[in-house]
Amino acid sequence: MNIETIVAEQDAFYRTGATRPLAFRRKQLQRLKEAIRKNESAMVEALQEDHGKSAYESYLSEVGFVLDEIRFILPRLSGWMKPRRVRTPLLGFPGASRRIPGHTAGC
Repeated sequence: MNIETIVAEQDAFYRTGATRPLAFRRKQLQRLKEAIRKNESAMVEALQEDHGKSAYESYLSEVGFVLDEIRFILPRLSGWMKPRRVRTPLLGFPGASRRIPGHTAGC
């Protein structure tokens, strides 16, 4: 399978809307966290071979950094996904406007 096919399949999957629900996003972040933990030693070893990084530096700047970001995101994700009121342009008066995260025009 070539890169163009992979990108096209991923784009088609994204356009189905399957990635929008909170449960899907949480599950993917949990899966990423588990994959990083499961493969941490291989990642550290690859960073040593490819970039000469020590185990400490690899964890601090690569592995631990991503795990920390996941820990930060998980409890906040539902709040970030809530619709928010935004200013309505004068031409839209007397309507109301909302920004709905995860919904993009053209998808």
